[in-house]
Amino acid sequence: DAKNFQVMLDFCDKTISKAVLGGTLTSQADGQTSTNALGGRDNEVRHDLMTSDAKQLASTITRDVLYPLLVLNGYQVDPRRMPNFAFDTRELLDLKLFSESLPTLVDIMDIPAAWAYEKSGIPVPEEGEAILRRP
Repeated sequence: DAKNFQVMLDFCDKTISKAVLGGTLTSQADGQTSTNALGGRDNEVRHDLMTSDAKQLASTITRDVLYPLLVLNGYQVDPRRMPNFAFDTRELLDLKLFSESLPTLVDIMDIPAAWAYEKSGIPVPEEGEAILRRP
């Protein structure tokens, strides 16, 4: 009976998801349960795992790529004082939602431009740098 094999496969998939991700809510889309609210927690766990993986990978790249390149090019660098490779793992806002709500907020309060640039992940333009404008 193929049903028994399918039950075993589903069980194994869920168990692996729990072991790797720490949860199964966002990895199961069976349509039988409403897990949207609880799935947000799984997404936080995934972001934490991604951040942890990025830190570990960055230290490996620093140790195994950057340091050997510096030594190969004749620099005598103390590994504790050399530059470190890093990934930007910040979570940015939904730009569509941000751009729709910002004009309303500007009407009712003073909002620093630096804050808006930081939240959107868009860098502040340098003096004389070409910028995009509506025609």
